[in-house]
Amino acid sequence: NIIKKPFMVVDCGSAISIDFVNFNARHEGGYILSGFEGYGNSFQHTHRLKNLKIKKINLRTRKSIAKETSDALVKGYLFMVISSIERMYKEFATNIGCKPNLIITGPYSKEIFLHSSLKVKFEPDFVLKCLGVISTEY
Repeated sequence: NIIKKPFMVVDCGSAISIDFVNFNARHEGGYILSGFEGYGNSFQHTHRLKNLKIKKINLRTRKSIAKETSDALVKGYLFMVISSIERMYKEFATNIGCKPNLIITGPYSKEIFLHSSLKVKFEPDFVLKCLGVISTEY
């Protein structure tokens, strides 16, 4: 109802959820990736990293290869997430035979997508808009 062609929505919050909607406005499924906090906590049982404090880092300023462990963890996360999303987007586009819209939402979406080559549309209240559509239909 809101978007007239297939789309992929990526919600970047405490987790990263990725959902696909086809030409018939039907949800085809999706994926859930770790959010940044969960990713950072996953190193708590790794020798020599368990006491590492990963500070909230301004992702906008991180453009070169990491020279410190904390930066390497942040950049590794960004590379992992963006590579996954870009691959999922390309596969979805191939499956439906056209380039779908890519909608990003959530508190970390702008920071993460600064590092992507994909054209995105930022919709800060996308989930609320969709709930509004659903509530008016029932």
